[in-house]
Amino acid sequence: MKKILLINLLLLNTINTNAEVIEIPEKTTLSQDDFYLKGKVKTMNLFNYSESSKNLKNKIKIIINFHENGLVKKIDSSEGVLGQEFFYEKNFPKIVQHDVFYTSNEQRKTNHLIGFVKDYTNNYPSTILYSPPNKKNIVAIQKKISYQDNLEIIESYSQNLPFEFTLRSKVSNLYDPQTHKLISSTKAFPDFFKRGVFDQIKINYNAYGISSIVSKFGTTQYHYKDKELSEITSSNESSLALLYSDYQYDLCGNWIKRKIIDKNNKQVTLENREFEYYSGC
Repeated sequence: MKKILLINLLLLNTINTNAEVIEIPEKTTLSQDDFYLKGKVKTMNLFNYSESSKNLKNKIKIIINFHENGLVKKIDSSEGVLGQEFFYEKNFPKIVQHDVFYTSNEQRKTNHLIGFVKDYTNNYPSTILYSPPNKKNIVAIQKKISYQDNLEIIESYSQNLPFEFTLRSKVSNLYDPQTHKLISSTKAFPDFFKRGVFDQIKINYNAYGISSIVSKFGTTQYHYKDKELSEITSSNESSLALLYSDYQYDLCGNWIKRKIIDKNNKQVTLENREFEYYSGC
């Protein structure tokens, strides 16, 4: 059981900063505003594949389903992205359950945890307990959420021994007081080589998306031109250098195609997004 709990812990404490896939903020709830989408989106499918690939199975596919009010219903992926499913009370006064999982090649949920909201603060979740399916009495992860003005603090604890929880990450989300959109998200997590020491990754946002990602390894900058992401550069050891171009848009104003060129190895990646809407634009 301890091995299973460790795997589940890693699910909730991994930040995916791969610019070629998708960045999903760690929040108690998500909406289409977190993905900078326009119109009343019902479903968004994202396909990411190499231009030279002839095998369609090599495509990375991410599916995000939304409720009509814009809240995220489910996130599913064929590779590498943590799946999530959100359950709300009728008429959406508050969230009651948050599940996390990965999707295997056989389209089955693996490392599945069911998150039951135990406590609330003004209809916002303050305690979420994550358990394996059909084992509600076993708590693998406990999340404690607190709210201070425009700050949301999410602390994740793992159960290493019965009734003994250890802090594994702390996420601080700072919101704009007027638009309520993310200004920054800072995640602290333990240094695996230095006991008692926590490292940090800070993601800063602007009106169009991520503006920078800062860690002890360096800074990754996101550059925009005419509201479009045009380039990602990094000062860390990876020397990330990506160029974004050839955007195409649908009638709602969401991009549906773009090209990514890795300046280091000249590899060309194509990204397509398919949308289904609740109503026309």
